[in-house]
Amino acid sequence: MKIQKKFIVFCFFFFIDFIFWIITKDFFLLNIWIGVASIISISFLINKYSLTGIEINRYVKNKNQTVGNIFDERMEINNKSRLSKLWIELIDQSELFSNVHSRVITSIKPKNHVIFSSSVILNKRGLFALGPTTIKSGDPFGIFSISKTFPEKNYLVVFPKYYSLNYFPLITNRMIGNEYAYQKTAQTTPQAAGVREFQPGDPLNRIHWPITIKKNRLIVKEFDEDTQSSVWIFLDAKRGIYFRQKEFLNPTIDRNLLPIKQTYKYMLPRDSFEYAISIAAAITQYYIRKKMAVGFVSESYHTHIIPSEKSHRQFVKILETLSVLDDIGNLSISQIINKQVGNIHKGSAVIIITALVDEELRRTFVQIKRRGLKSILIYINNQSFSSDLMENNILLSDGDMLRISYGDDLEKKLSGR
Repeated sequence: MKIQKKFIVFCFFFFIDFIFWIITKDFFLLNIWIGVASIISISFLINKYSLTGIEINRYVKNKNQTVGNIFDERMEINNKSRLSKLWIELIDQSELFSNVHSRVITSIKPKNHVIFSSSVILNKRGLFALGPTTIKSGDPFGIFSISKTFPEKNYLVVFPKYYSLNYFPLITNRMIGNEYAYQKTAQTTPQAAGVREFQPGDPLNRIHWPITIKKNRLIVKEFDEDTQSSVWIFLDAKRGIYFRQKEFLNPTIDRNLLPIKQTYKYMLPRDSFEYAISIAAAITQYYIRKKMAVGFVSESYHTHIIPSEKSHRQFVKILETLSVLDDIGNLSISQIINKQVGNIHKGSAVIIITALVDEELRRTFVQIKRRGLKSILIYINNQSFSSDLMENNILLSDGDMLRISYGDDLEKKLSGR
């Protein structure tokens, strides 16, 4: 509860009137004094119970969204008390709806509720809290005020923009039948390889009984284990190598403020790191859709290593990481690759996304190819984002590097069209 400036004014009249009444014994001044005292007392009581029984609930259908999509949230204000509420000021302190939900609501009846919903267009990737929410109220004379804050309970994850690719000009050795793509195993897999003699440690349920009887010795079935068909995406998030827009980008756009019948088309900002994020998401989605295992490595405020998997859950996991990733890392992409490349099996593919190609990275790239890994480097051309920047990179051959510039259609560019 807070005391407003008007309280000082009322107190001034209260004491002045009381002094004059003592001096003059005028009953009219006494009535005024009683009236001022009554106003202060009634205002205090109204203010004290103005937020009693008030609850705020926020409802969302989907807590995972993609940048550029429309996000709807429903707000419900419940009055569970037996008293009417004259007015309530709702202040939404979340980044997404701060200017959309905030409003003044009048006359909420006892045991009643008010529901309203708002729609915004998501303009920025990230993790956003849906709250906190503050409500304020007071007395009709503005002498007192009271506020109550409801902490955030839900979070919204805004995934980066990604494009659905029909083709990407890099295939793993498994797809062209490389000898390293398969490994012999006694475990059941979709790839049947043949039979061999029983060896100590082989599972008994893998014995091929018809051949065992025919050969008069134990024969077991053998399978190929597909352990090499993985794609590893290395995203460079080192501090200072990307061109980033200095202007503040509002995380949302109020959909209600758009002209009637006008559609909103999200465009990637003039920010080379956002291009890198979007490219990583698009390639991840492409290979997951092809039912290939995808792994992700980057170094920002800490090192992100997501082991390769094939499921859709893996796609969501990488998108969640990309949603909050920022270019504040201290390690170069070459240092990151050199630490992890020993854990990547032959027959895998390595995709490097960066805006800086130096001699160290060129040597690392050559070492990757010598290890029997299919590899490609996606280079984000910072100079295309700002004419003030000079290009001083060591470029690779066209077959090893894909060059991305500002304004490129990423879907066509990544598909090699």
